[in-house]
Amino acid sequence: MPATRRVMLIRHAEEPDKDAGIQGVDERGHPDQDALSVRGWQRAGALARLFAPHGGNGSHHKLLAPPVAIFAATDPWKSHRPLCTVQPLARLLGIHVDTRFGSEGGVTELLTAVLSCRGPVLLCWRHQAMADIAQALCGTRGARRWPEGRYDLVWVFERVGESWQLTEVPQRVLEGDG
Repeated sequence: MPATRRVMLIRHAEEPDKDAGIQGVDERGHPDQDALSVRGWQRAGALARLFAPHGGNGSHHKLLAPPVAIFAATDPWKSHRPLCTVQPLARLLGIHVDTRFGSEGGVTELLTAVLSCRGPVLLCWRHQAMADIAQALCGTRGARRWPEGRYDLVWVFERVGESWQLTEVPQRVLEGDG
């Protein structure tokens, strides 16, 4: 039986868009196409307060909670946007981000690590692989795709009896969020 009863899954924050003239920048504002856009960094900071308002004392939404563990997808030859997205929250909470798992591999090892955690867990992933995580937890009930242009959602998986229930929670942390 899994130790954690809540897994929260988010997509990395907004990325650069050459066609729209939106650059990627690192935390210091230097150009970096593998990092987040300025709006992405704004979201990363806002997510820290969404998941750990008042320094970690709980969220305004009943399904969101300060995580005891944070995982970010890390893939060779790809951007580091998932890690950039959760780094402000990890610093606020004083916890290490686990970057052992890539978004393109199977989810079995990832979920073994996630489900062994003792408390709420946050995963930040690439949207193309998030349906695999949902399906691994919820079976066919979790068979859905992350909306292509959305950065403002949280998929919350709660353990109910022997199965997992998926609830979609809007972040509503930046102007224009759904």
